[in-house]
Amino acid sequence: MRRQGAAVHLQSQPARVLACLIQNSDRTVTREELRAAIWGQRNVRGFRARTEFCISQIRSALGDDSARPIYIQTLPKRGYQFVAPVEFVSREVEPRENQASIPAAPSASRRGWVIAGVAVILLAAVGFAAAHFWRRGAVSGQQPIIAVVRFDNETENPATTRFSDGLTDMLWSGFRR
Repeated sequence: MRRQGAAVHLQSQPARVLACLIQNSDRTVTREELRAAIWGQRNVRGFRARTEFCISQIRSALGDDSARPIYIQTLPKRGYQFVAPVEFVSREVEPRENQASIPAAPSASRRGWVIAGVAVILLAAVGFAAAHFWRRGAVSGQQPIIAVVRFDNETENPATTRFSDGLTDMLWSGFRR
């Protein structure tokens, strides 16, 4: 789909909703008709919200506004109608002699690039994690360096001075082991 010459991407369900609305542009399409066309006869949970989401995606892609619709008009309690002029153009495709030589679809090559990119990112993450744990293991063999500073007695009480000296000595001897 193109809008003003630029390609517009729509997800699968909104694209099918748009196709249904365009095919029935001469009339209002009810939500039930859209449900049957998009999700079939199965009971879809929250299909009303899903339908509204699809319509919102279509409007966003087309630059449409529900207050002043150019393409899709919401008819309260009735459904939706595609109101822009529609011209159906037949496009005849000539059959090729060798169908196997048709190049792969762009989405398949894009999927390959995405898979390759994800693989590179995963390999880089594993490499960084291995390097981190290796360095951490090499550093953990060293003894930590700890400095114990003598506690000051700011009260000038001799009993507190003995307590602070004893506390300093106890910390120092505990770390020297």
